[in-house]
Amino acid sequence: MKKQLSLLVIASLSSSVYATEFFIGAGGGYQGVKGEVSDSEFGTFSDNAKGGAFHIRAGLYLEDNHRFTATINHMVDSSLYRNRLNEEPEHVSSGVDLAQTEYLISYDYLHALTSDLSLFGGATVGLVNNRVEMSIYNRDTGDGASHKASHTEFTYGLQVGAQYQILDNLSADLQYRHMFESYDNTINWESGETTKVSIPYNNQISLSFDYRF
Repeated sequence: MKKQLSLLVIASLSSSVYATEFFIGAGGGYQGVKGEVSDSEFGTFSDNAKGGAFHIRAGLYLEDNHRFTATINHMVDSSLYRNRLNEEPEHVSSGVDLAQTEYLISYDYLHALTSDLSLFGGATVGLVNNRVEMSIYNRDTGDGASHKASHTEFTYGLQVGAQYQILDNLSADLQYRHMFESYDNTINWESGETTKVSIPYNNQISLSFDYRF
């Protein structure tokens, strides 16, 4: 009996190993980051920082239906808020720029529609590093100031998409992902004014190409 159980365990482990496929990939897309700026002098503004993003990733498939992915995604510097001279207020030029880098772990369940096309959905957790640069210039006084900050926060979200099998070892993913954040940063300027920047979430649409081995 013990011998039979041992053979069964070995067979199960062997089948699991055989069913595991690894992959590496890369891609790019479009990312929009929701931002809220509250300034003691100019009031409250809400807008989206929009820009291109690119990523690299690697992971594994279990039984073709379960996928685990580690991703590094970077969004290039984008304008979250911009007020130029001659705009209201006319004597002030100010701006808030944002860049993001995400370090994510994802799980997806894949459902095959045909031999080449599958739909998938899942959840993601990880860390996001937000780099914010704020600047202000007052034409009437000639005063100007800038502030840079970098903070890493916990993030989580959900994703859905479709996968197309181009070749036996090459596939393409079209994916939409929504990530929740909890970024808050308050700047106390030398003039006595304060500016607070909050980032509640971001949205991503991306295209990835993966090689399985």
